[in-house]
Amino acid sequence: LAVLIFGVHTTEFWAWLDPGAFALIGAASFFGGVSRLTMSLAVILMEMTNDIQFLLPIMVTIMVSKWVGDLLTHSFYHALLEVKCIPFLDSEPFITHNGQPVSLELFKAGDAMSSPVVCVQKEENVSELAEKLQEYGHSGFPVVNDKNQLIGSITRRILVVVLEFHF
Repeated sequence: LAVLIFGVHTTEFWAWLDPGAFALIGAASFFGGVSRLTMSLAVILMEMTNDIQFLLPIMVTIMVSKWVGDLLTHSFYHALLEVKCIPFLDSEPFITHNGQPVSLELFKAGDAMSSPVVCVQKEENVSELAEKLQEYGHSGFPVVNDKNQLIGSITRRILVVVLEFHF
């Protein structure tokens, strides 16, 4: 009886049925609901099938599964962030000062950084490096070359690890 219901039918009424197409639509629905990826998932599935006739069913399936998933729960990636105790950050930081909201667009990087800027040369003596680490509590230092052009930056933690490892 189960073969008659769920098996491959050979009658004319079921001749249009393609099990691979339904498997593809089911996979699109599952991954769309779990990951909430819309465009990229549609493109990946279209590249897999290389058949433009599946584009509309795939897109409709992905959108419906995304809407149902959004209605019921968070996405899988959001849940992984919660499991790993990583805070889910807002798209715009919200900062207040004396109870008033502050727009960060009004500030420059110089308003938040220390002055004077303490730079580390590309080639620096160990004693000078250790002195800078003891004197300044900065969490990072810009690295400059002989012409005082910025090469990159290095964090305090990396400097401490390198000094402890080699000396």
